[in-house]
Amino acid sequence: MRKVKGKAAYGIIGFTLILGLWIGKINVSMLYAANKIDISRPCSLTLKVADSGTYGEELSRLQLEARIYKVADVAADGTYTPTSAFESLTVKDRVMKQEEWEKLTDKSMELAEGKAEDARIEITNGRGTITDLETGLYLVIPEAKTTELYEYQFQPYLVPLPQNLYEQSEVLSDDKWNYQVESDLKPERSPRYGSFKICKNLTSYNTALEKVTFVFQVEGVDKQGNSVYSNVFSTTHTAAGQKEILVEHIPAGTIVTVTEVYSGASYSLETEAEKTVVISADEIVTADFSNTYNDELIPGYGVTNHFEYDENEGWQWSTQE
Repeated sequence: MRKVKGKAAYGIIGFTLILGLWIGKINVSMLYAANKIDISRPCSLTLKVADSGTYGEELSRLQLEARIYKVADVAADGTYTPTSAFESLTVKDRVMKQEEWEKLTDKSMELAEGKAEDARIEITNGRGTITDLETGLYLVIPEAKTTELYEYQFQPYLVPLPQNLYEQSEVLSDDKWNYQVESDLKPERSPRYGSFKICKNLTSYNTALEKVTFVFQVEGVDKQGNSVYSNVFSTTHTAAGQKEILVEHIPAGTIVTVTEVYSGASYSLETEAEKTVVISADEIVTADFSNTYNDELIPGYGVTNHFEYDENEGWQWSTQE
């Protein structure tokens, strides 16, 4: 909306204030737009995936949805009146600071909880449009979307219908109301995680050799071949049977190769020494290894240094038997 500036504007502003006092009401928004809103004119709202976004290409391939709530009516002069479902809102004016809009959005979200939406927009190939909306102020709540590797969350926000072109361009000639509004979604992406388990089965055991240790090298890469995980694990046995190592919080899609690099001098592998698994979100995939006593009499016990990264405390060292 056009905001009158400079010395030449003093008389106009003064007149407006005097007029407002005379009628008992000062309408700030009238200082910003020369034209009144046609409140009988239908509006359309288009939600779209931004063309130049980090996740734009993938999001454009997804079927997305957003819930729409009308939180306030708008008068021809641009003032807002909350709807009955959102009557506790305090909507000052179109001209608010960013932090005021954010607080208003948060409050609108609280009031919308448990209420049926006024409309729903389906977004296909990066765009979705709804028509025949009344003029007013609308809350947009895009729904989260989960893919094989990621979870997408979207920031909710408020959209006025119509919008004044000057609000966006600050070009005086654009002092018009736009009743066909387009708005970019505001996505945030977080990886999904899964786990893998190393299962070591010792089919036979020589008690005279006491403890025996088996060591596993673990390497993980993403689909582009970049290393995303590297570590060493071990199991120590005092009898025949099975032991397991559960490794959690590995990004989904990681290709994990587990190699048994030490089997104890007196125990032979009955399976392949290397296994490859692909991490699936919220699942546990397994790499199985089996060994048996081979009649040798060489002890094979030791400890394995284990390093694990903690976001708060950095690299943590421990030993595994």
